[in-house]
Formats: sequence, structure tokens, C-alpha cells
Amino acid sequence: MKKVTSALLVMCLAFLFSSMPIHAESIIKLIINSEIINSDSPPMVINGSTMVSLDSLRKLNLNLDWNSKNKTVTVTTKVNKDKLILKVGEKEATFRDIKIPLESPVQLRKNRVMVPLRFISEAFKSDVRWIKETNTIVIRCSDKIDTYSMLYQGDDLVAARKIAVSLPIIGENKLSSSSEMSSHQLYFPEGEVLHYYHVWGNLLSYYEVNNDVSYLVWEGVESQPGNYSKENGKRPAPEKLEVYFDLARDSKDVAYGRVNSGEVLRGKSDDSGANFLSGMIQSIPDETRTDKVSK
Repeated sequence: MKKVTSALLVMCLAFLFSSMPIHAESIIKLIINSEIINSDSPPMVINGSTMVSLDSLRKLNLNLDWNSKNKTVTVTTKVNKDKLILKVGEKEATFRDIKIPLESPVQLRKNRVMVPLRFISEAFKSDVRWIKETNTIVIRCSDKIDTYSMLYQGDDLVAARKIAVSLPIIGENKLSSSSEMSSHQLYFPEGEVLHYYHVWGNLLSYYEVNNDVSYLVWEGVESQPGNYSKENGKRPAPEKLEVYFDLARDSKDVAYGRVNSGEVLRGKSDDSGANFLSGMIQSIPDETRTDKVSK
């Protein structure tokens, strides 16, 4: 009798779960204007639609007005008065007094209003990209799109490199220099923007730009040229051709040029960038960009 009861219980549970709607949810990383957004309600895929909490989209310069009585939220931007009105449970929104269908209804989860990501971002003219390989959503405000175009596709190496070294950095140095820190140095592969070294004393830090942020990939303390007493991360292969920028300590004097060329150029650092490293970067004669990334 016990065996029969157990078998019936298993059959009932199997029927119950097979009849329940399945919501495919997975944790997705959200990056807005080069900032990784940490939220208590992260983006998720629900029935094939990527849903995101409105609260996590505030970096798009959105104002949110929640009406708890009728469960509606009115979304406006800080630069114009266009209104987007969404109601929990509804599969359409009102934008500029026009009814617009949604691919998935607005939902309320953990006291957060969840909306289809692509719709609200495109409604306010933001660029939205889905990076399948890293399960990442990258969003750029309309006023930032030209900056990222310069970073990835621009011919102006000085402008693109200034942007690259000013991006937020993911990862912190665990090592420190063991020699006198007389200057800051930057090294880029000739013609490239999206990966570089920062040298301070005998501490080398290697960064790669990916999904609008800069990642610390490797660091090493150099005991002798090419030899390291300490390392963290995966050391990159040596570059064949490099350019460098050397900012003297407590000075605006910059020495720069091609590594091993025998020619040293001189310039002055400017303070136009948010990151002082960007001021070091100068124009290398006859250098052309070789690492453009397709849109």
C-alpha cells in the first residue's frame, strides 16, 4: 500500500509541475554608461523577454513617479517632458499620448516594477546591446553614444585613448611598487586603443576594455626587465610594436614616442580629462588606428 501511495504522489507532483508555466530566469549583468548596476532586483529573462526594474534604469536620467493606488508609473527624462506611462499587468504603454504594445506585460516583483528592457530604453533613444557571450546588457544614453563611437570606431587615437584610460576600472591592484615612483607611464600597442599598460615605479598593470569598462587583467612587480618577483592574473604576450607616454613626477612634462625608436618627443600634459592619465596622451606622428571594433 505504501508503494502504491508513493507512486500516486510522484504522479501527482509530475502532473502539477508539468502544468505550471515555466519562467526561464537567469542573472544578467547590466552596464549603463560604463557603470555596472548592482540591484536587489537584477534583470531577468521571463518567457523570452528581458525584464528589468525601472529603479535600476535611473542612470538613464529617468524620473519615476509611482502611483500605488492604480499601480501605474510615469517615466520622464531630465532633458525633456515626454511621458511614458506603464501599468502593472498591462501589455501596452502610453507614450506621448500614443498607445504602444509591449512584448511582455509590466510586472511587480519584490516591490519593483519590471518592464521590457528594450522598449523603455529605445523609447528614450538609448542604445541597447545584448552581449550573449557574457550574459550582459550594455546601455548607452543618447548623449553618450558619440563618445563610445569614438572609443571603438574613431580614427583619432588621442581622443579614443583618452576615453579608454578614463573608463571605470573593474578590479583592484593587490600588489604595490617596491621602487621609487618617479613617473607614470602608459604603453599601448602601436595603432591600438583597447588594451594598455599603466606603469608606476616597478608595478605594471595591464587593462583591457570590454563592454564599456576597463578590466584589470594582470599585474606584476618587475625585479629586472622582463622578470617579475610577484604576479596576479594572466600575463599578456609581449607586443611587437608599442608607443609610450611618460609623465614626470610633480610635473606636466611628458616624454613620448615609439618604444625602441631612439626618438623621444616632448609635450605637456593637459588637465582636460577626468582622469589625469588622459592628459598624458599625445599624438604620435604617422600612427594610424588598427583595432576598430564593428558596431
